[in-house]
Amino acid sequence: NSYDILLDVYNNNLEYETKVCLKGYVEENKYYVDEVYLPVIYSQTFNQVVSEACPTDTLIALHSHPYRHCIASEQDLSNLETAKLVNPDAIIGIMCEEERFSFYS
Repeated sequence: NSYDILLDVYNNNLEYETKVCLKGYVEENKYYVDEVYLPVIYSQTFNQVVSEACPTDTLIALHSHPYRHCIASEQDLSNLETAKLVNPDAIIGIMCEEERFSFYS
C-alpha cells in the first residue's frame, strides 16, 4: 500500500512540496519498499520543503516537485551525496505527477 500512501500525501499537498522517507531493502539491484515514513515537516512552499532528516536506513528520500518538473535541483543532488555517506544504497526520488517519478542514484 506504499503507492496509496504516496498518492494521499501528494494529493493533499498539491500547493506545496512535501517529503517522505521510503524504507525497505535492495535485492539484485531492485528496490523493494515496505514502509513509508513521514518525517516532521518544518516548512513548505511551492518549490521547497524543509523537514527532519530521513532515518539512516531510508532507501529513498522522496519529495514532490511542482507539476511536471521532475528534474533534481543542485540541492537535491547535494542531499543525495550526504545520504550516500550513511547508506550507499540510498537514492532520491522526485514525484511530479500522480504516476511520474524521477530517481537519482
